[in-house]
Amino acid sequence: MGLSPTERLTGGNWLGNDKLDYWTSHYRGCIVSLSDSLQNVRDTEVVRQAEEQCRAKGLLSGSPELALCVLQTANEHPEPTESQSAAAGQTPVSEKFAAAGSYYFASPRETARREQVACAALGLSPAEAEFKSCVQQLSATFYSIDHPID
Repeated sequence: MGLSPTERLTGGNWLGNDKLDYWTSHYRGCIVSLSDSLQNVRDTEVVRQAEEQCRAKGLLSGSPELALCVLQTANEHPEPTESQSAAAGQTPVSEKFAAAGSYYFASPRETARREQVACAALGLSPAEAEFKSCVQQLSATFYSIDHPID
């Protein structure tokens, strides 16, 4: 993205984003936004797998039994460990897709491209609704940081 962890913090109330601290930066906003998108994808996948397992038991669509089974199965699903989340020995995504130049001097078109690359680097396909949601959330987070409310 062309952001730096040493970026100056700015204070404000961020329009529509209650997950950002009062003192934040574009870098921190990027981390929060991408982390949320990744968690949403994981949550969706856990529920999808739980529903498959419950349907395999013969539970009917739209039934309270299926809904309760999915809820219970999804809630029992363990979070992936660090070793499961990242393959050892791979080049970090941030190095593979490093942005040329600072985010602050990038054109709007380049900024949009970087947002798309960041979401794709999470493993989201442009063919999936989660990809579009990730890009929109990242863009909204940056807009919010650039336009704090008093």
